[in-house]
This record gives sequence, C-alpha cells and structure tokens, in this order.
Amino acid sequence: MASIDWSSLSHEDLELLRLALAAACRGPFFEDWEFGTLMGVTRSEMGEVVAAMSTTPVRWPDEAPEFFGVAANNALVNLWGYPLSEREVEALAADWGVQRPDIGEFLDRQRTPRR
Repeated sequence: MASIDWSSLSHEDLELLRLALAAACRGPFFEDWEFGTLMGVTRSEMGEVVAAMSTTPVRWPDEAPEFFGVAANNALVNLWGYPLSEREVEALAADWGVQRPDIGEFLDRQRTPRR
C-alpha cells in the first residue's frame, strides 16, 4: 500500500481513524504482551496519537512524528484483519463506534491509485 497522506483525509476518514486509534489503544482487543509487535509502537505512543487527535474538529496533527503514521496504519490494519472474536467485533462497533467494513473500505480506497 502506498503511503497515506494523513493530513489530506476527509473529516469522516479522520473521525474513523480517531475512533480506531482509541479502540486499539484503550480497548480490550490487543494484549499488552503483543501490542508493540502488532502496532509497531507502544501503547503509550499510541496514546499520544489519540491525545493529539482529540481536537474539535478532528484533524491530523501538524508536524506529526513518523510514529504517528505507523500507529494509525497499524491500528486500522489490525482492527480490520486481526482475528477478533464475534463478541469483540460487536464491542468494537457498540462501544467504540468502529465498524470493520468501514475500515476495510477505507483501506481499499487507500490502495487504489489516484488519477
């Protein structure tokens, strides 16, 4: 997948990203012992990204460190593709406002070359 220009995302995409980051960081989906391996960042670093995106309206932080993009990409990819239980998928939607099909659609759009 080509590198995502996080600063050019729509408001809807940024909101999905904000919710997904919060779910990945604070939710019960990823055990502490594997979090860093899956996400490429620590839970604390992902928390920094979540905090930075807590603006209203939501926006990608100016001059974001490189690890912000790593955290964002890996949160989306793992919430979409990690083998979550049916109960966890339901909790992701009900408790965190994140629908797996929305993540898949976002990732598909990012893979499609722009003309």
